[in-house]
Amino acid sequence: IMTADILNNLATLYGEQERYEEAEPLFKKALDICQSVLGDQHHLTTARNLHNLASVYKSQERHEEAEPLFKKALAMRRTKLGNNHSVTALSICYLAELYRLQERYEKAEPLYQEAFAIYKADKQYTSNAVDVLNVWADMYCMPDRYGKAEGLYQQALTICKSKLGRHHLYTAGILNKLADLYTLQYLFKKAEPLYKQALDIRHKVLGNQHLVTAISLHSLANFYFLQFRYREAKPLYQQALNI
Repeated sequence: IMTADILNNLATLYGEQERYEEAEPLFKKALDICQSVLGDQHHLTTARNLHNLASVYKSQERHEEAEPLFKKALAMRRTKLGNNHSVTALSICYLAELYRLQERYEKAEPLYQEAFAIYKADKQYTSNAVDVLNVWADMYCMPDRYGKAEGLYQQALTICKSKLGRHHLYTAGILNKLADLYTLQYLFKKAEPLYKQALDIRHKVLGNQHLVTAISLHSLANFYFLQFRYREAKPLYQQALNI
């Protein structure tokens, strides 16, 4: 099993470097060892290796190969850890993301809903709950689903403000997402104060020379540029460029 762990860790390293062709055979070897040595198809180590191999397939857009592995890993984790465990929620999120990438939204939505409920119930995973709402909302950023996206972003913003704080970086991120959504709908009066709030938080938390602050400056500048407010956009572009 130690050999399998080493293979898994090396494969994970390759995966982080997007060296998927090198990662895949190592994950497969680790999985083979787990299945032959442990002999338990519901062992958590086997589930981990199934999940990791599926993740490599997902990263290469080999969705049909990834799906059964994600589903099998999830089933194992439900059996061993229960339906309300954070690791089970992680598996749920990965499968939901796979369906989102395939535009199988009807399958993704109940999974996002389930994962969110698990994380929301545990204060330790507040940031995870916000992450789930964030990607769930992203799924609905299309003309006929803007209302659904707004509701999810607003829910995430409420959690951020109450649990993480009004000046938390997660709060800034959701403010920016919500502002982008309003901009897509040309609701400029709603969007502008949100962009400014997000920028203010990032200035205070990260400082004036951080890349994320530059991204926020660029977002607000683009917002002004879109409305032909060039005098307001120019200094923001210059500030972002100088970071």
